Amino acid sequence: MPPLQGFGWVIYGCFALGILLWVHTGLVKKIFLMGLALFVLNYGFSWGRAYFFPSRHMTITMFDVGQGDALLIQVPAGPNLLIDGGGLPFSNFDIGQSVLAPELLGRGIRKLDYVVLTHPDADHAKGLGFVLKNFKVGEFWWNGRGPLLEGVKTAGVRDRVLQAGETFKFDEAIVQVIHAGFGIEDDNNASLVLRLCWQQVCFLSTGDIEKLAETIILEQHQVLIKSQILKIPHHGSKTSSLESFIDQINPQIALLSVGGNNPYHLPNGKIMEHYQSRGIKILRTDQNGAITLRTDGEKIYYDTFNGNQGIVPIH
Repeated sequence: MPPLQGFGWVIYGCFALGILLWVHTGLVKKIFLMGLALFVLNYGFSWGRAYFFPSRHMTITMFDVGQGDALLIQVPAGPNLLIDGGGLPFSNFDIGQSVLAPELLGRGIRKLDYVVLTHPDADHAKGLGFVLKNFKVGEFWWNGRGPLLEGVKTAGVRDRVLQAGETFKFDEAIVQVIHAGFGIEDDNNASLVLRLCWQQVCFLSTGDIEKLAETIILEQHQVLIKSQILKIPHHGSKTSSLESFIDQINPQIALLSVGGNNPYHLPNGKIMEHYQSRGIKILRTDQNGAITLRTDGEKIYYDTFNGNQGIVPIH
């Protein structure tokens, strides 16, 4: 059994202290201690379950970061990957500190094997600074565009510039670099596109690619992009989601990260019709909050913050 890490010792130490003090305190203090115990149990249970009883499902979580992207992928007996970190371009509110860190700690995660930045836009990159400085990170993946994030340098994290066509194998999981934007000037179309497959299930992460990059991917890859789960490109913008691109992927579930009442009027209604008309299950953060998908290789189970739950058989 692996040793407890610092956060685990704090949780269980607090709970043990609360039990000890219970016997020697009055009613008011007991009520306070009961509240503290419930708080500790809430996080302790999540931490303990994740640490001592790792899931046998691949899990994909799309965090609710407003107008931006942040996804966590956890693979059984394999790595965990954080793809993008959200961020508010014109605000000092730190998505990494206030949203991502509590979410990761609540899942018992103190180390991220890989942190991936699809492209340097603030709504994908800004929240990663706090994570890089305060979590152990194995490697930082990016497309080499723009300056390297300051958090990578200060934390001494090893970085790797990905190239299209690279493949990484992790036991039962395979990560393919479908697109890395070489020779493309536009940052959105140069977004990293990764395809992660575990058993019979594949997930396509698309960053903010638009029709130019989609066309290039279609010309170069064809069947290699077929995936049951798709992150809708560029927050559902009308500049993305070619119908031929959607058809080639043939997803059963499409995830959309978008801010409620955002100033960009995203997602575009006609683009959403492209997905709806094909019978694709759409889950979106502005309506559902944080979204969690779990798969055992045969079915995909979805569960959202607002209580939307269901099962999608894999075909």
